[in-house]
Formats: sequence, structure tokens, C-alpha cells
Amino acid sequence: MYRQNYSTSYSQKSRAIVVIDKGVDNYQMLVAGVIEETEAIALESNRDGIKQITEVLAQRSNVNTIHIISHGSPGCLYLGNAQLSLDTINNYIWDLQQWQGDIFLYGCNIAAGDAGAEFLQRFQKITSANIAASANLTGSAALGGDWELEVRLGEIESTRVFLEAIATNYNSVFAINRVSVDSFGNEANGVSSSPVISSDGRFVAFSSFANNLVSGDTNGAQDVFVHDRQTGVTSLVSVNSAGKQGNDSSINPSISADGRFIAFSSFANNLVPGDTNETWDIFLRDQQTGITSIVSLNSAGEPGNRNSQSSIISADGSEVWFNSLADNLVPGDSNEKQNIFIRELETGITTQFNPDSSGNQFNSSSRIYSMSSNGRFIIFSSDADNLVPGEENCQMYIHDRETGTNSCITAESHPGDRIGDSTISNDGRFIAFTSLTTPVLPTGLAGDDRPIPQVFVSDRVTVETNRIPGGQAPVFSADGRFIASTTGTIIRAGNGMVFIHDLRSNITTTAFTVEESEAQRTQSFTPALPFGWTPEFSSISADGSLIAFNSLLDDLVSGDTNQRSDVFVVDNLLANEDVSDVDPFQPLIGTAEDDILVDIDGQDSIFGLQGDDSINGGSGADVISGNQGFDSIDGNVNNDKIYGGKDNDIILGNGGNDLLLGERDNDSLEGEDGNDSLFGGKGGDYLNGGTGSDRLSGDLGDDTLVGSKGDNTLIGGRGEDVFQLKVDTGNNTILDFEDGIDLIELKEELTFSQLAIVPGEDNTISIIVASSGEVIGTITRADELAIASDDFVEGF
Repeated sequence: MYRQNYSTSYSQKSRAIVVIDKGVDNYQMLVAGVIEETEAIALESNRDGIKQITEVLAQRSNVNTIHIISHGSPGCLYLGNAQLSLDTINNYIWDLQQWQGDIFLYGCNIAAGDAGAEFLQRFQKITSANIAASANLTGSAALGGDWELEVRLGEIESTRVFLEAIATNYNSVFAINRVSVDSFGNEANGVSSSPVISSDGRFVAFSSFANNLVSGDTNGAQDVFVHDRQTGVTSLVSVNSAGKQGNDSSINPSISADGRFIAFSSFANNLVPGDTNETWDIFLRDQQTGITSIVSLNSAGEPGNRNSQSSIISADGSEVWFNSLADNLVPGDSNEKQNIFIRELETGITTQFNPDSSGNQFNSSSRIYSMSSNGRFIIFSSDADNLVPGEENCQMYIHDRETGTNSCITAESHPGDRIGDSTISNDGRFIAFTSLTTPVLPTGLAGDDRPIPQVFVSDRVTVETNRIPGGQAPVFSADGRFIASTTGTIIRAGNGMVFIHDLRSNITTTAFTVEESEAQRTQSFTPALPFGWTPEFSSISADGSLIAFNSLLDDLVSGDTNQRSDVFVVDNLLANEDVSDVDPFQPLIGTAEDDILVDIDGQDSIFGLQGDDSINGGSGADVISGNQGFDSIDGNVNNDKIYGGKDNDIILGNGGNDLLLGERDNDSLEGEDGNDSLFGGKGGDYLNGGTGSDRLSGDLGDDTLVGSKGDNTLIGGRGEDVFQLKVDTGNNTILDFEDGIDLIELKEELTFSQLAIVPGEDNTISIIVASSGEVIGTITRADELAIASDDFVEGF
């Protein structure tokens, strides 16, 4: 058998060659494991792999089979320091036309999805070859991989290239690669963390204590780096415009969608001229021009006079948001708290983020957490009590820049829990956040009852909140389909460490697995295991196909011997799942204006947003939210769930068994036909169940409850409530009548003199029409009540 690196000339004829990229894990095992009469060639990591293959083939004749072993993703092969994809394939037409014979592509997911299919068609057209390619994970069966190539173009038969023992015992898949390496693939000699990935997954920026990732790193401090996954080159980001490295620590990178701009925090004072404030500043590195500039300035160009940290750059690179204690960045900053600032890069204007509708400053500290990739929605934390009326105890907020409105993030099932890391989808529908909760441990697992972080997803359309696997740092893909988060709860044999949740299919998978002999539980956001054992930070590409994360695990890739946290990129195994038969549940979403939203049929989801909206759910089982404004909502037929939101709303359930919630302000709720449940919420509400056996709850405020036709249950709640009763409507049971506070209103010329007030069994009082014996009302918990004429008013 023949094995060699490409660096050595080779002229002997052979029918099959196996090209193995050195970037795959344990490539030496694969080189040593090819079958007899097959030549193995290892591609150098610091050179263009496509060019290397062309040169290898030029030195050989009669090659009729080419096997290519490399990392892959849908429609893309990673070869040496280059990528072969639809974006680059036209640059290699001449090279590819020299690749003759059958071609086998083993890169994970290379043939998956539309991108994979389009790439293979283009690849075959250029090479005129028969092609077999992988549409899933390739490699270890224990990690979900196999050696089958599922997609074939042309007449091509499977051939075995590795010894059976090698294929069986190979302990990796071609899906995870380490990016905290130097430009030659050598591992870092220091801790690397905080990765952020560009939209297409090409660039990964991260911070590291290593001093061997680039030459001349002698500052002895943490720096910010960027790794180009296409070229394999790692560059130092925290340098000045002349290329000189910072003379102190640089941390917390943030990257624009195209990877051109990287913002970061630094204590260095030599990155720009005149940096004399002796504090942390925010800087911006333009990877295209090589210019480094300071961001944490006021509009006159003066740097902040106190610490500025934790920046977020917009996807288009036009603005940087950051947190700062400085009080000289804008005029009138007098709250002596950490505030959020926005630097417009083109105009050089710095403004303070004041989400109060009146433009008032926060009256407590605030911090930006995340921004939707379209820049519309901002997630921030604050202890201020002047942001959302009635939400004085809120910890985490969403700000809609288009409408100028704020809303509170809460874990509805755990309203007292502490809210942490939060993120939001582009359309503003889904929020993922960390909540510090007390878990229920599996049977047989020991542990105390101290709270731990768990990840929740809140759907602002259905107003439902559900927990998903993971424990911290959730992030959304730009298309809103995927949420990646890191583990922070239970670690035991086979458990995953990076979780990926698909909102379309409602499937959760893990990016990789670990093996632990005993179950363990972390106690806080910092794992109880040695620091870094679990991934603590993740970032996801725009299409959700790639996840970047950092971990101290030393068995994710071969040759990991530094005993330090490294940065990795892994394929999202759900990105290629066929969800064509999954209803994506597309909602109707309004605007900030006065909208008319109507759906004809189907199970609809309608979200009114701001404005005075008119909404009709049609014939389906609808979930409708009026959100803000004076809304008029008709669920129409079927079983509907309707939320009024803020302001005074009119809500009709119409046909079906409906759930109507007025929420805030003074609402009018009418169930009409069906057995309905009505909840007024805050404010003075009018509730009328209509026909059917209904349950009405006024909740807070002075409410009016009308049982109408059917045997209904009425609960006034707090406030001075009025319960309307009349003949021929059924027996309405009042659960919480308060003597001297609440009133019973008699309708349709019914008077108190026509009634008999009769104490009954089980601590009840019956209200009976004396002439007919009809029971029109029953008051429960009536042992201390003295029901008399002053508890009644006569209406019409």
C-alpha cells in the first residue's frame, strides 16, 4: 500500500487515490488505514487544497477513482486553507477539469439540502465525473456518522477504501473543527473563549490568552483574534492601524454579518493616538482597510471618562451599541449609572439609549444583551422602574425600535425567577432566555435544591413559554429557526453539551456528546466542574448550519493536548432535516398603524402589534393578540384563544369554546356561543359569557360580570364588582361576593321584592324568583354574609 504527504513526489501508477485533509481529526490513522493498492495523500493545511489535488493528479496517470476525505458542510468542502463551494467553484474550473474518474466526497453533509444538490450539479458539470457524496455525518457510528455516501450522480459503485478495523474504530466525524489555532493548524497554548461567527460561517472571532497564534505576540495579555475558515489564516484583531498589538488586555469581540468589522473592548492605550483616559474603551477593527478606531467617544470625539465594555455591532456594521459608566458621552447624563450608548459609525454621532417614551434617562443601571440581526429588536436589562407601567419588578426588556415600545420578559410559569441571557428572533415573535430555576432532578440523581440556569422559549404570538434543553447563553440564527444554547444543568454519560433546537420541527439535538461515569449537576452559571469543562458561550451562523462554541473538552478533535479551553465550529445536524411537511405556522402580523387583519380559514395566529386594530380570526382555531392599541377582535367560529393586550379592547369569542383575556385597561369581553372562559385582567372590565356554561373572572379592577344564558361561574376578584342576574338565563354561581363592596344588578325589570333569599347547605345562599321558583344565582362561602336589599341594584 502507498502512503505519503503531498510534499513528496510520486510517479507510480495507481488506480485509486485517497486524499485526506490534515484538518480532519486523527488524519494519521486514516492515512495508515487505507486498503492495499490504494495511495493515501495528506493535504497540507497551509496551502490551497484544490490546487494540491490538481498537482497530485498531474504527477500520476491512470487514476480512475478519487476519494476525498475532509470537513464539509452543505455545498462546501474544506480543503487545505481553501473552500470549494458555489461561491468559489468558478475560480477552480481549470483545476477541476483535470480531475478525471469517479469522485467520492466524504465531507459531512456536502450533498445535503438545496445547497448540496446545487453544488453537486455544478461540480459534475465541470468535471464530467460520476460522483458519490455524503448527505449526513461521515465517520464514527457512535457519534451518528457512517461511511455511506447517500447521493450519487452518474453510474458509480461504492468501493471500500479503509481497512474494516480502521473504519470501525475511527472515533470522530468530519463535522467538528477547532479554530483557535494558528495559520498552520497548531493549537493555542492559552485559554480561548467568547467566539462569534460571521453570517456565512467563514470568520470566527474570539479572545485568547495564547501567545503562539500569531508571531510577535509578546504583550502577555488576552487578545482578540479572527480565524478565516476558508483560508485557514488566523489574524490578530486587537492591533492599531499600523499593525502593532495592544499593550494590554482585549476581550469580548462582536462581528458584523460579513465579517469585515469586529468590535471589542480593550484596556490598551496604544490602539489609537491620544488614548489617555486609563480605562476600558470600545474599539472597531476594519478587516478590509486595516484601520482600528475608537468607538466609545462622544459626538465631539472625546473618549469616555469611565469604563466602556460589552459591545454589539449591528449586522450591517453601521452602528455599535455598548455599555458604559462614562458620563461625558452625551449631554445631561446625570444618573451616575451604567447606561447603553449607540455610536453611528458613518456620522460619528453618539446617542444614549433611553427607551422611556418621554425620553427620560434610566433611573437605574442598564445593560444591552443582544440585538436581532435586522437591528429592530433590542434586549436589555435594567433595574429601572420607569420603563413599563405596572412592571416595576421587571429585570429584562425588549425594545422595538420601529414602534418605540418596551415589553417585559418573564418566565410565565416561574414569575419570580431571575432572568438572564436573552435573545430574540428577527421578526420579534420568539424570545429565548435563561431563567434561574429550581429543577426537578431525575430519579436516582443526587443534588441540592439550589436554582440552576435553564433555557426557555417564549412565543409572543401564542403567549406560551416552554423550557427547552440547555442552560445558558441562548442564541438565534438570523432566520429565527434555530436556537443554540450550552448545557448548564445535567451532565452524564451520553448527554450533549451544545443543544440545538429547531422551532419549525420542535426537535432538539446535541452538537456532540461527552462521556462521564457519574452524573453531576452544576450549581450556578459557572459550572461546578473545572472551569471551562462545559461550553459557556456559543454563536450561530445566519442560516443555522454552523455553531461556534468554546470548551475545555480534550476529545472533540484529535491532538488536543493543551489542557485549555478552545474554540470549535460544529455542523448543525438539524439544518438538513426535511421539514417540508411541517407547517411552519405562519402568523399574520400587523404594524404600528391601525390594521385590518382577517384570515379566512385554518388554524390562524394573528399578532396586532401597535395601533387600533380590527382583527377577525376566521373559521379556524385561532390564537390572537391585539397587543397595544384600542383593538376590536372577533375570534369567529371554532375554539379561540384571544389576548387583548394594552388599552381598551372589544373582544368577541363568537362560536366555539373560547378563552378570552382582556389583560390590561378597561376591556369588553363577550364569549357568545359555546362554553367560554373570560378573564378581565387589570382594569374595569365588562364580561358577558353569552350562551353556554361559562366561567367569568374579573380579576383586578371594578368589573361587571354577566352570566347570560347557561349555568355560569362568576368570580369578581379584587375591586368593587357588579354581578348581573336576570330570569330565564340559568343559575349563576358567584364564588367571591364581598358584602358591602360588590353589588348584584337585577335586569329586565326584575326587583328585589320579587326575590327570595334562601340559605342553603354547604355554606351557600340561593337567589330565587319567588313566583316561579327559578334559581337565578347562588352565592358560595356565605356563612358570614348578610345578603339584603342594599346588596342589590335594579337595572333595566
